[in-house]
Amino acid sequence: FREQASRVRPYLSAGLGVVRLETTGRGVSVDGGLGAPPANSTSTETALRVAVGVDVVVVGRLRVRYSFSESISATRSVATLSRPARAG
Repeated sequence: FREQASRVRPYLSAGLGVVRLETTGRGVSVDGGLGAPPANSTSTETALRVAVGVDVVVVGRLRVRYSFSESISATRSVATLSRPARAG
């Protein structure tokens, strides 16, 4: 967003990607009323990857970068890990 010579340069990036979630039945631990996940499942979904951050020139050629990124997808497999509905 700023000139190359600027001391502080914020940035934003975005792109498409793929997220693969795979579970295996190597042991089941159920805690807090959560149902056990499926023993074996695989899900592959498209995702939007977004990153924001800032580059700061400290002194001379010494630079520091702070960055935060997140992948956003509609992974349907996560629904199997939600708490079961309570009766009544």
